[in-house]
Amino acid sequence: MGRGPIVVAGAHIQGLVMRVDQVPLEGESVLGHGFAEPVDGGKATNQAVCAARLGAEVRFITVLGSDERGRRWRAFLEAEGIEMGWSFTSERPTDVGFVIIGPRGIPSIATALDANLELDSQHVEEAAAGFAGTSMVVCQLEASLECAMASFRMARNHHALTVLNPSPAAALPPDLVELTDILVPNEHEAAYLTGEEGAPDLLARRLRQDWPGSCIIVTAGEAGAYVCDRRGREYHSPAPVVPVVDTTGAGDAFLGALAVRLRSGDPLTTAVDAAVLAASRSVTQDGSIPSYGRSDEVAAWAADLAQRAG
Repeated sequence: MGRGPIVVAGAHIQGLVMRVDQVPLEGESVLGHGFAEPVDGGKATNQAVCAARLGAEVRFITVLGSDERGRRWRAFLEAEGIEMGWSFTSERPTDVGFVIIGPRGIPSIATALDANLELDSQHVEEAAAGFAGTSMVVCQLEASLECAMASFRMARNHHALTVLNPSPAAALPPDLVELTDILVPNEHEAAYLTGEEGAPDLLARRLRQDWPGSCIIVTAGEAGAYVCDRRGREYHSPAPVVPVVDTTGAGDAFLGALAVRLRSGDPLTTAVDAAVLAASRSVTQDGSIPSYGRSDEVAAWAADLAQRAG
């Protein structure tokens, strides 16, 4: 694996959060409180920021609106060191997700995915120069399947590794399966893809049978991650026991760290161990992007954790 840039292609979606004492029924109005616009741009944005903070050169292919929110996010991402020259500006507003949190703490979410509908194969092909020299292309499914397929075809043209986070879960066309080198679902997404419930190690094994050309990594929260590689070899990376504050964006921390470590040439098992540690650190703090550390911060946290455990 070379040390070329990591290309992240996918939707940018700003989360808007409000808490309510009662989730409104159809036609009902309720009063809310605690409105927040957290530093969270959805899966693709989170993964891009995590990878950049861990020291990788990152190119982001997405769509931002021409509104103030889009301008603010572009400036933020550029300040994080992410190359935004291949992202597009839409005349539509920047996409947002409305998160209503009821008294039980369970979110109800409605996402306005309008600007990123423009992120189709034509847009990806227009960003072809952004794939030059890349070592890895990372996609999710908040943007269209067309975006992922076009991005992975570009990756093949440049002999780059492809990493697919199939989230939110969806039926995947055979062409996308064939273009995927590493599949990284969580255990719920893995169950959806297999059509079966089961332990994460069994789901990884089953997905490996269904995706014989891909390495499978099933993330399982506090249980860590389960690997079944292309040769059928299995590996479990357990997660350390840590105080959990907020699990938002932990899966994206895993994806970002995994991409960085594979890019640097780490063996798969070492890269997965590092990704589990990065995700574990993220859950000890509030938020998604605010919880992502830089490489020295993650290393210091991991060393302190090991010292206390020993």
